[in-house]
Amino acid sequence: MIDETNVSDLEEDYFLFSGNSRFHTSPSNAVVRQGDNLHKYLDCLGEVDVDLSKLPKRRSALNEAFEPQDADINARTQQTCLFGKRWDMGSVIQCRMDDLFKMARKDVMTLDSQLITNVLTAKSCGNSSSNSAFSMRRNCVDLYSFLDEYISCVAAVPKYSWCLGKLLRPLCEQMEKLQKQLGPLTSLSESVYLHASNARGNKCEQPSYHLFHMHLDLRWMQINVMLKVYKAWDSHQALCDSQVIESSSITKADISRKANSLMFELIDLAFLRFEKLFGSGCCKKSPFSCSCIQDLWVYLHRFYSSLFNDNEGTAFWSSFCGHIGKINGLHGEDFAVGNPHMYQEAPCSSKAVFSLWLLSNVTILHKSAGLVVSNNHALLENLIKLLVADESNEGDIKTCLVFIESLCIQLWEPKVEPIVCLWEYFHKKINNSFYVPGSSIDSIATLSKTSSGLLKHVRTLIESKRSCATTSYQHFIRIVGLHLQRTKNTPRHWNVIKGRVFSKMSGPRLGGLSQTGEHHVVVLFVMLAITVGIGQVDNKFIEIITTIKRAKDNLSSDLTQGLMAFIVLSLNEKQNVSKLVGVVVDHVNAISPLDGFDVLKRFTEEVQEIFTMDDSPGLGLHLLLDSWMSSYLTCCAPAESSRLLESVLVVVNRIKVRSCLNSPDQDTVLFVERLWEQLNPYFNGMSAHMPVQSAELAASLVVLFINTGNHDRASAIMNLFIVKDCSDVWISRRFITKLILNDNVVSILPRYNKIIIKAWIRCCIICTDAFSMEMKSFTGYISNIDEISCICNNGDSSLLDSKEPLLYLCNSFRSKFESTENIYQKQNLRERLTSYMDGIDRWLKSNTVSQDHEIVQNVFKASGNMVRLCANLLYTKSKPNTVLQQIIDTLLLPASVRNPEYKLSVAVTQSIKEHLHLFIEGLHSLYSNQDSYIMRIIKELITVYVPRCVTLPSPLPPTSSTRFALVAELASFSCNLRCLIFETVSNQFFKKKSKVPHLHACHALTFLKESLSLNDRNADVIKCFIRGCFERLCDMMMFCDDKSAALSHTKKIVKVLLNSDMLRENSDLIDSLTYSLAALCNEHLAWSSRQTFDLVISLSNDAPDLVVRFLPQLLDTIKHIERKRGVGYDKNLRFGLERVETNLRSIKADHHRQD
Repeated sequence: MIDETNVSDLEEDYFLFSGNSRFHTSPSNAVVRQGDNLHKYLDCLGEVDVDLSKLPKRRSALNEAFEPQDADINARTQQTCLFGKRWDMGSVIQCRMDDLFKMARKDVMTLDSQLITNVLTAKSCGNSSSNSAFSMRRNCVDLYSFLDEYISCVAAVPKYSWCLGKLLRPLCEQMEKLQKQLGPLTSLSESVYLHASNARGNKCEQPSYHLFHMHLDLRWMQINVMLKVYKAWDSHQALCDSQVIESSSITKADISRKANSLMFELIDLAFLRFEKLFGSGCCKKSPFSCSCIQDLWVYLHRFYSSLFNDNEGTAFWSSFCGHIGKINGLHGEDFAVGNPHMYQEAPCSSKAVFSLWLLSNVTILHKSAGLVVSNNHALLENLIKLLVADESNEGDIKTCLVFIESLCIQLWEPKVEPIVCLWEYFHKKINNSFYVPGSSIDSIATLSKTSSGLLKHVRTLIESKRSCATTSYQHFIRIVGLHLQRTKNTPRHWNVIKGRVFSKMSGPRLGGLSQTGEHHVVVLFVMLAITVGIGQVDNKFIEIITTIKRAKDNLSSDLTQGLMAFIVLSLNEKQNVSKLVGVVVDHVNAISPLDGFDVLKRFTEEVQEIFTMDDSPGLGLHLLLDSWMSSYLTCCAPAESSRLLESVLVVVNRIKVRSCLNSPDQDTVLFVERLWEQLNPYFNGMSAHMPVQSAELAASLVVLFINTGNHDRASAIMNLFIVKDCSDVWISRRFITKLILNDNVVSILPRYNKIIIKAWIRCCIICTDAFSMEMKSFTGYISNIDEISCICNNGDSSLLDSKEPLLYLCNSFRSKFESTENIYQKQNLRERLTSYMDGIDRWLKSNTVSQDHEIVQNVFKASGNMVRLCANLLYTKSKPNTVLQQIIDTLLLPASVRNPEYKLSVAVTQSIKEHLHLFIEGLHSLYSNQDSYIMRIIKELITVYVPRCVTLPSPLPPTSSTRFALVAELASFSCNLRCLIFETVSNQFFKKKSKVPHLHACHALTFLKESLSLNDRNADVIKCFIRGCFERLCDMMMFCDDKSAALSHTKKIVKVLLNSDMLRENSDLIDSLTYSLAALCNEHLAWSSRQTFDLVISLSNDAPDLVVRFLPQLLDTIKHIERKRGVGYDKNLRFGLERVETNLRSIKADHHRQD
């Protein structure tokens, strides 16, 4: 009976393949049967993620298809709903099969016709319509689901098996008709594929989605039903007559062909998807366009296992690999192709890439689903051969290696043959860059600058979970490394790879390697060394290097880096590196520092890393120290030599610590001796820019040589750094301070005490960090030397406690010298201090040209104080080349400074301005014995440096704020010294009766003006000024050209002097002034009366009171001249006197008027 009642629409959130619903005796089953049917349909989860690590666990219809069925065929009559109508479940198949399949074909045709008329859109079939896409799909799927249930129910009772015989042929015919109407999956239009995947699943309203999934539903359920029929019939055919059997037989081959057909069409769908992807896009996309296709691949595997009772999956993989082989032309007619025209125009390389892509993803899928995975190495090898034989592009090779790695390393059991096939390809292209056109330039493989970088790069290739290779060759190296790691307990794999790799490294082949090829060889052998051990490949690698060097007469930086990487690996495995080091050192020694400095620099950086890494000098490391080291240290920049020496120092310090605890072994002795052989030329050629690490290294070597009993070597180093005047005082200081920290070295230092004191004085003169811990340590050692402690250490203070140790030492020597009356003791002190200063001219000369202003300042300050405090000890009258003479000639009076055009450096000029007074004061203390040399030196210093140190007045800002200390310190000088300075300035720069002033007269006048202004309240300075300068200033006023700037400058100075308050407060100063004026009149009045009276008138304008006091002396001078001339009255002189008096009366009158 047919019930026309419509079935309500299904609203289920999660559809899965259903199993087989069963007939039950419970009457309540009729109510819930429709709910059971909700799980019959494929329910899509959208596009498949290429990462299957989170594969969703979905119920499989096939699982339930082969489970035992519990059914009661004698139950009461039940009904089912098909195509919106109700049918009797027991008789509908027997009586109405044709009608049911006609309705199914009609629904299929309706969907197809809607596609043809281009009305297959989301809105053309509403979800509420009986003709909606989902309703039509549901009708067809329900039919097959009912067939599945029906056959299971009938097969469960042997007495009803006769039904199967009658149903088999018509049922198969009907299903075949429906399948022909559906057509292959690839016959669907592109718009269907476009909407076939949807994450909303069966809630999707796109008819294209339901059409595609109806195809999948029906194709799967058809072979499922056929399998049920076959198994049911196979178990009951003994009960049927032979005629029924013959007419109704379904063979296993028939079912297998249907399953194969479905598999072939799924592969065709994957190929269509592959064609739409571009190159490496395959690595990011799955061949399964939606989750339902992915599920079908899993179900097919289990279907084959059920059909052939094959728990190993052989049937599935045989069929799958056969089809892949047929696509690539690897098999004969035994295997068919779903749509052969699809593959005809595709190149062989594309088909191979597709095959590897699909094979890898299907294998990953089955392994993730817990199914048996077959090791299809034969197919893989054939695909690799096809891929490389077709001259595939780099992009295809790089993409395929991703799938090959997945299969060979992660999914299948290891086998060496695929690796060998790949090597046969890559060794032929070893010189290629493997660059993918269109990719960034960064994708080209480059060798790291250091061996550690190379090792890190190669290790990263095999340690990273995902390949970080930028080229196909790097990916191949990764596969080789991973394979060898995986098979480390199976020697056969390594032996095969070694045989194939080593056999390709022939002489002609190696001689033709490009730089890129050499890089590839290095990376390969480094990978082999990391994975199988350095001992397996080092000899072959050395042979390769030797062959290339013989062929090219040189080694590239890539090969050198490879050798250094092998050395690092050998040291990590505690193997001797003598053979490897010998090859690379021979090469580096032959490099000219001028032509191949970059190579030397890179090699040096490698050696630094090795020295820093390894804590033992053994294993042949001493061979790294060879002639390249002295060549490099000689020509490299200070910063670079500093880094190298620092690395060597790390090793030497480790050895030094061990040698203090235990007797040095032979490796240590070899290392130290070889190191000294290379450093000796460098130390002997000490320059002003040696790094301080050289001093620390030398000090450590001294300790090592003493510990090993080689005192001659220790003495040689100490002579270099202490006895010989190295040009860098910081080097000597660091060397000595490092030595005095070692107790076993201090015992031999006393023989060098005088030299060490000399070095300390030199440090005090030159070094600017007087308060550094290093300098304090040095001073502490000096203060404990007997010949110093007996002079410096008294009860109240000591050399170590003083703020300026050098000044304290000089004061101590002077006090000792002045306190003793014994001539011999005085001579001993002089000789001792002189010996400490031996060679001071060399010290000073090298540092006066320093670019460091602080050093120049320190040199002049320290030297000036030594001259000031110890002039009597540093100088002996009539003795040539004394220490004092050396200091003066080097710092203040070199030959060049006497040239007026010679320009002093800014630092020297500033230093002399600040410290010249120290030298002059010290020199003047020696003049008590009327030494003409000393007097000449003092006058020359004033003459040379007053013009250079005095800054002329200018409207522009001064270039320096430093005051000329000779002016500032005048008040502290003795009267004789002040007078000497003023007289020297006057005599040298103001010539008598000169109309044209001296070239530097303005500088001298500025000096006098500053001296007078700064000391205007100091009567002693003013008195010395009058005695030394006043007459010459008046002479300038009398005779100098009226247009000269010097004249106006002179008048200003005289005016300042005459208007000084101190002059009027101190009668002695007035007497001194009038005395000088009287002497001037005595000298010039007789012959230059006009200039003299003009001067007196000019002075009366500035200081009339002083001129009034001077008038009686002027009159006496006039009378004296008249007597000399023999006349009682000289008209000119009297007229001049009258002019002076008239001017004074005029000034007085003006003054009264102002009052």
